[in-house]
Parts: sequence; C-alpha cells; structure tokens
Amino acid sequence: MKAQTPDTRSFKALRPHLPLTTVDRMRMSFEAMRALRWLADNPRAAALPEDVVVRTDARSIYDELHSQGLIAETLTMNGTEDGDFDFILTPHGMTVARQVRRAYRAELAQRRVLEWLRTNYSLDGLATDPMAHDFTGSLTKSELDEAASELVDANRLTGHTRADGKFFHLELKPSGRAALRADSPISDPNGRAAGTVTTNTANNYGTIANQVVGGSGHTVTSNVTSGISIEQALEALQQIRESVATAPVDDFVRADVIEDIDGVIAKGMRRGLAWIKQALVPIATHVRAEISQEAAQRITELTSSIIT
Repeated sequence: MKAQTPDTRSFKALRPHLPLTTVDRMRMSFEAMRALRWLADNPRAAALPEDVVVRTDARSIYDELHSQGLIAETLTMNGTEDGDFDFILTPHGMTVARQVRRAYRAELAQRRVLEWLRTNYSLDGLATDPMAHDFTGSLTKSELDEAASELVDANRLTGHTRADGKFFHLELKPSGRAALRADSPISDPNGRAAGTVTTNTANNYGTIANQVVGGSGHTVTSNVTSGISIEQALEALQQIRESVATAPVDDFVRADVIEDIDGVIAKGMRRGLAWIKQALVPIATHVRAEISQEAAQRITELTSSIIT
C-alpha cells in the first residue's frame, strides 16, 4: 500500500481534524448549538423550523455542522443559490446533540440575561417577556437568576444584592458585551469560560501553529486556545485562492471569485477575524456553485477554525 504524502498546501495542514469533544463542541456558533438542540429531538429533518434558525442562516448552519462531521452530506445545488439539503445527524452528531441537550438551557439563559441587560438594570420583567420564550419552553425566573449569578462569577456582569442575596441591580461589563458579540457559546457545561486552554490528542499531518505534526498513526498533543490566528487564516485563504486560480472553469467565473477572495485578503488584517469569518460564508456558497465542492469545503473548514 502506497504511503500517503501529506498535502502541506491544504488547509488541513493548518487545522487538525479532532474528535469533537465537549470543549470542541462549545466552540461552535450559538446558532449551530441551537440547531443541534432541536435535532436532538428530530435527528432526521428536511429543514430547521424558523423559530430555531431563520431560513437565510440555514445553509451556513448546514455547512458548519457538516464540516464537523455532525450531519450527513446531503447537499445538492439543483440550480439554486443555497442548494437543497437535509439535517440528518450522524452517529457522532447524535452523541454531541445529547450533550447539547443538557447544556442548552443554561447557555440560552445566560445569553438572554446579557441581551436583556443591554437596556435594563435588573431582571424584572424578563421571565414574562417574549425574549424568554424558546422552542424548549420559556425560561423560568430561577433559571434566569442562576444565569445572572454565573455571569457575575464569570466577571461578565456587575451585581448588587439585597439582604436576601437577590440581585436588585445588574450591569453589563465590557466582557459581557464582548461575549454577546462573539456569537459563540459563552461557557461550557463544566463551568469553564469559552476559550479555556484545553489539550486534545489526534492523528494529523502538517503544522499547527508553531508545532510540527507527524504522519498517520502518530499521536500528537496540541494546546488549543481560541482557534487559528489572523495570519494563519489569511495564509490559508491565499492557498485557497491559488487553487481557485487554476480551476478548470470559465475565466469570468474564476475572476469573479478571485476578486471576492482578494477583497477579504486585502481587508482582513484591518477588520479582524470575525469579519473574515462572516465574509467567507457567501464566498463558500459561490465557490460551491461555480468552482468545486472541494474548494468550498476548504473555505468551510477555514471558517469553522476561526473562533471569535
């Protein structure tokens, strides 16, 4: 059997394909976590309900979950911009969805408390406000109070309590506002803040950050904090651009895609990782429809590796 040669030009050389542990799961977007919670009860769905994920976000959620091996490959373009696809959990996806079922309500409560405190200074009225409604059932006052306590402990909020220990004044800290802007889950179910350094072991090729990784069958350990750096993201995007530049497609189509990619490369360093991740979503859709599934998958892997 011929030995496999590592493809150092592929983005897979920059990003390890690790088993999705609890900590890895908590680094997915909140929208993907929300979708998984619904899929825990509906593992073979043709579509996600509008009150779970809005229709315009469904394709990006499909790409994110599929890139992590949580749902099966069902995408067919059928002449449409976003394509046709179902949300069918893989066996691994079912395991992760069960984990999400246990963590989801606490995460939702923390997020709703932070959103409410953008314009309020106490939790009065939140439990009866539409903001507390959810497809899993409305959040209770006790869930919201517990979320507020956790957020104060995590230094997301400033809280002042009465003699009975109940909060009468709460105020967002900058770290709380940042947690909302990030759109990733705020904390994992074990109580660690998102972005806590964790150690993962996997088989892999290539280079991850400043670490050289061996070939198939070799076990390596890497410390993962908050995803790839902006320099690594732009380097990976440059490699994708080079593969698109040699794709056997119409010159006009190729030039159009390259122009989009060049725009991200030119502005990315100034605008940051969150902007790069958002800008790549429509490009992945365009590449999938006009260039190749493989190139689009590389872009999807890149967006999944950007933790903001």
